[in-house]
Amino acid sequence: MSKSQNKTLSSRTGTTYRLKMAHGTSQTVDEQMKQLRRERENMEKQKADLELRMTQFATCQELADQVKMLQREKDQRDRASSSNNIEVSNDSNNTTNRLLGGLINHFQHLQLDIKAPKFSDEDKSNPIEFLRDLERYFNVHNVNDAKQDWVLGSILEGRAKIWYEANKEVCNTYENFRKHFKREFYSVQYQVKAKNRWSSRRYKSQDGELRSYFRRQSKEAKYFEPALSTYEINYAVVQQLPARIRDLLATIDFNNSELIMQSLSNLDISQEGREFDRDKTQNFNRPNQNPGRKLSWQNKFQPSR
Repeated sequence: MSKSQNKTLSSRTGTTYRLKMAHGTSQTVDEQMKQLRRERENMEKQKADLELRMTQFATCQELADQVKMLQREKDQRDRASSSNNIEVSNDSNNTTNRLLGGLINHFQHLQLDIKAPKFSDEDKSNPIEFLRDLERYFNVHNVNDAKQDWVLGSILEGRAKIWYEANKEVCNTYENFRKHFKREFYSVQYQVKAKNRWSSRRYKSQDGELRSYFRRQSKEAKYFEPALSTYEINYAVVQQLPARIRDLLATIDFNNSELIMQSLSNLDISQEGREFDRDKTQNFNRPNQNPGRKLSWQNKFQPSR
C-alpha cells in the first residue's frame, strides 16, 4: 500500500471514528433527555396537585392542615423509597425535595405574607375574588368593624374609592359593605358578560401549557355566582380545548379535577417530546450550510488543476 493510500485510509478512519463518537454522544443525550422528561413529569404532577389544592383552601387554618399533610406524605414517600431500595437519581431527588420544600416553606409563611388586596373597578379585577381575598385578610389580621374603614380607605382605588367615600354611612359593617359592593360592582349585567366571555374562550397555542390554561380557567369560574359545580366547570373548560384533546379526555370523569390535570400534564410532556424529536430530525436531515465546501482530507487529496 502506498504512502498516499495510507494517509487516505488513516484520514478516513479518523473521520469514521469521529462520526461514531458523535453518534454515541447523541444517544447519550437522548437517554438523558428521556430521563429528564420522566423526572419533570413526576415533578409537574406533584406541582399540579399542590396548586390544585391551593385553589381549594378557604381559610388559613385549612392551609396549615394541608401543609402538615403534605409534609407527612413527603416523609412517608421518603421512607418507602428507602425501605424498598428504590433507586432515584440524586439530581431528581434533590430537585423534588427542593420543590416540595420551597412550596411547604412558602405555605408555612403565607399567613404572615398575606397582603391587603387592591380593587378599582370590575373591568380590572373580579369583585368576588376581591371579597374573598379581603375576608381572608380580615380574618388573618383580626380586622373588626372599627378598623374596617381605615383598611378599605387604603386598599380601594379609582372608581371604587369614590364610591366608598360616598357610601360610608351605609357600609358601616362588613356585611353591609359586602351587600352594597356586590350591588355596585357585581351586577347582573356584569355577571352575564363575564360568564359569556369565559365560556366562549378557546385554547390557542399562545396560551401555553394545557394544564396551565385549564387551571386558570377553573380558578376564574370559581368566582361566579351562583357557583358552578365541579363537573360543570371541568366540562366547560375541556370543551374549550382542541378537538384531539377533547377526544383523549372523553372517557375521564369530569368530577375528578386531579385526574384531568394529570392527563393534561402528560399531554404537555408528550408534546414537548414530539417537538424535541422533530427538531432533532430536522437538524439531522439539514443539508450542509456550504455544500460547495469539501472536507479538509478530501481537499488534500484532490488532483491539482
